[in-house]
Amino acid sequence: MNLNKIDWQKKYPLSCVGGINTEFNSGWDKIISDMFDKIETVLQDIYNLEPERSQDPENQFRVAQIKEKFGSLRVYVDIPSFWKTEYQKQCDHIQEAINTADNLSTETCELCGEPGRIVGTGWLSCRCQKCDTYKLLSPLAETVVTDYVTEFLKTVDDIENPSEKRKMMDLRGYAQEFLDYLNQPEDKDEGDEHHD
Repeated sequence: MNLNKIDWQKKYPLSCVGGINTEFNSGWDKIISDMFDKIETVLQDIYNLEPERSQDPENQFRVAQIKEKFGSLRVYVDIPSFWKTEYQKQCDHIQEAINTADNLSTETCELCGEPGRIVGTGWLSCRCQKCDTYKLLSPLAETVVTDYVTEFLKTVDDIENPSEKRKMMDLRGYAQEFLDYLNQPEDKDEGDEHHD
């Protein structure tokens, strides 16, 4: 499943020999591109050292899969076994590029590329405040939540016990903010500049 529009194999042929499986949204495209730029430079250096040897598919490095898992980026690679001894320094540079991409993904919204954080309780994802999971609710679920919060707001107004009412007024403020957030119109064109 490719959730973005970039042909990674065409853009990064040394890294994606034999194809690549991608399962992430376009908010991470820049992170992935930066990672691939670093990996491609390292691979070019290795392949320039031994051009004949690098033509054998058994001797080629490959990024096999990139996906989102538990709210961050996972990069799966195939590395020829002899590289770990013969090209240890280059393998370290590749691993460093992958680690950097993984770390950046935990603070970058996968949907739009803006600063984000990992959210969720069961299904984790990295989202900015604007793209947070509440905006991803289905229309039916959003209607149910909106109705529930609206009913809650009416109930708080009816509480007569001053101590209880004071406690609930704080929750009422949060509930009203949440309801306002759900009801704000979406700007359909926002974020398009992130989808090159």
